[in-house]
Amino acid sequence: MKLIEVDLHFWELYQDNEGVYLKVNIFLRLIVFEKCVILDNDAIKNYLEQGKDFIDRLSKQIRSSHFRNDYNRFYPYPDAPKDKRNEIFDTFYLWVKSSNAPYDPYFFER
Repeated sequence: MKLIEVDLHFWELYQDNEGVYLKVNIFLRLIVFEKCVILDNDAIKNYLEQGKDFIDRLSKQIRSSHFRNDYNRFYPYPDAPKDKRNEIFDTFYLWVKSSNAPYDPYFFER
């Protein structure tokens, strides 16, 4: 698994030999949860053509759709399976550790 792009605290884009994954952090008042999806070929093509701006817009749309509770109506992206989400978690943890950024170890407990 490889971290491709990141907008810290908002979204992360990953790739492995099976696909491209977008993890979006969704803030609902005091609760934060994440939506991790597998991007389809159209989304990947749009990312390659438009870059980070496309992912930023897509993540905002996904976040907004959760507030309206209509994600399933507008987005065909399936949720990433648990094993991929675990790989993403591990990859992000290694990235944070290698960047020498301060982090809270409690945040990385499963």
